[in-house]
Amino acid sequence: MSVYPLQWLHAYREAPWRIRRQWLAALFLGLLTLLLLGWFSLQASLRAALLGREIQSLRAEASRLERLNADLQVTLAAQTRLEVMQARALALGFHPADPQERQYLRIPGYLFSVTPSPPANKPQLVASLPPEYTQSLWDWMQERFLSLMGGAP
Repeated sequence: MSVYPLQWLHAYREAPWRIRRQWLAALFLGLLTLLLLGWFSLQASLRAALLGREIQSLRAEASRLERLNADLQVTLAAQTRLEVMQARALALGFHPADPQERQYLRIPGYLFSVTPSPPANKPQLVASLPPEYTQSLWDWMQERFLSLMGGAP
C-alpha cells in the first residue's frame, strides 16, 4: 500500500516546464486583456475627439452663416431705404400721382372711403391680475371671517 500513494503523488506532480507554461499563458492573457482595454479606450477617445472637432466646425459654420445673414439684412435695409426706393422708382419712370391721375374702382358690396381715416389709437394692454392673485393671505382670511360673521366683505 505504501508504494501506490508515492506513485500517484509522483504522477500528479506538475513538471517545472508546465508551471512556467501556465505562468506565461496567464501573463499573456493578462497582457492581451490590458491591450484590448487600451484599444477600446483609445477608440472611445478617438470618437469623442472627432465628434468634438465636428461640433467645433459646425459651430464655426453656424457663426459664419449668422454673419452672412446679418450682412444680407444690412444690404437689404440699405437698398430699401426711402431715398433709394424713390430714386429707383424715378429711374424706372414712376412719379408721384397727382389727385387728377388717381382712379377709384367701385366694387359692389365693398364699402370704402376716399379719404383715409387716421389710425385709431390702440389701447395699451395693461396686465391685470384677478384679485385672487393680488390679495394677501391676511386680506383673504379677513374677508372669509367677515363673510362667516355675516358682514359684507
